[in-house]
Amino acid sequence: MKQSKSANPFDQWSELLELWHGLVDVEDKRFYQLLAKRFNRPTVELGIGDGRVAATVAPDYGVDFSPVMLEKCRKRLGTSCPYLIEADLKLYHLPERAGFSYAPLNTISHIEPNDRETVFRTILQNTKPGGYFAFDTIVPDLDKIKMRDRAQIYRGRTNSFAIYEVSEVKSYERQEFVLHGIIESIAPNGEVTGKRYFPELSFFYMFPEQIRSLVERTGWQIESVWGDFDETPLTEESRMQIWLLKHPESR
Repeated sequence: MKQSKSANPFDQWSELLELWHGLVDVEDKRFYQLLAKRFNRPTVELGIGDGRVAATVAPDYGVDFSPVMLEKCRKRLGTSCPYLIEADLKLYHLPERAGFSYAPLNTISHIEPNDRETVFRTILQNTKPGGYFAFDTIVPDLDKIKMRDRAQIYRGRTNSFAIYEVSEVKSYERQEFVLHGIIESIAPNGEVTGKRYFPELSFFYMFPEQIRSLVERTGWQIESVWGDFDETPLTEESRMQIWLLKHPESR
């Protein structure tokens, strides 16, 4: 049972995520595609990863700090690949300011709490006055987080492999849990022949009121807040939160 070492855990998780996303169809691709059509270009994907969402949205730029992910993105998108920037979201700089940026699939929740304000201000600096920024993340359910602490959750399988996820609470004070990934290799007779373990990824959940405070502190205006990709309003029953922010035109 091997676990490769990498300074950037997303480098190794790129393999697991590629297999995982091949098993499920997340609604975010079509959502961000339709959202991008409402706003001026250039369009930028923050945390572009292997290009899963970009293949549908077709942004002009993509930012990610995992070189392995970016290489997979180039291979996936080929000649339609956007201009890619290898950089941390705290530090990136675009050749031209964005008309619309988006960060799909909980990208924002992998940011250290102490870095959030810097990231949101950096995105603001890279956005045209009057431009937009959208992102999604879960609405925390503390009962579910406690129930799943260290439990192995089945995520999908084919005839040759199965994927599992384990979440482990690190700190309720920091609102942090870590994700562990597991791939089981399966023989034609159904026997499990091996397991691969992937390094932990930190995930920092945020309640809606915390995001609202963050947005206000960093100079954004709230345009819309939804509770699903069908743009239904965010409610106490919502399992996810999607925020659409606007760069104040006066800045």
